[in-house]
Amino acid sequence: MFLSSRSIVLAVILGSLGAAQEVRSRSQVDAAPAAPTCASSRPAAPDDCVAWRWQSWGFWFGEVRWNDNSDDEDGFLIEWKGQNESGFTWRPADSTVAYNLPSRPTFRYRVRAFNTAGVSPWSNWAKPLTGGGG
Repeated sequence: MFLSSRSIVLAVILGSLGAAQEVRSRSQVDAAPAAPTCASSRPAAPDDCVAWRWQSWGFWFGEVRWNDNSDDEDGFLIEWKGQNESGFTWRPADSTVAYNLPSRPTFRYRVRAFNTAGVSPWSNWAKPLTGGGG
């Protein structure tokens, strides 16, 4: 299976964070944006991270929004953490929102940018408000 440079960079970043690496199907890998260019420095950290949780059809979902303070990131890592649960997902560089994240009353979220030069510092932790984020 062919992996793009972006997938390899993400796997290295997630591996260095100690996160369990998720095996992705070929369609998910092929759907990833084109390989990034080499960056000369790590991206600036996102800030003003805010989160909401809402219920639909008996299920709770999370939404996170942040300010993008860099123009050279290849994407964003979103971490969620609860009492006994945690996880990661990612969004492409043109995103400043992540929808349909796992959500529990104790969850909190934070975001960091990444590029080929490394990762930014984490944003603030955001504890979700109940209700739609818009």
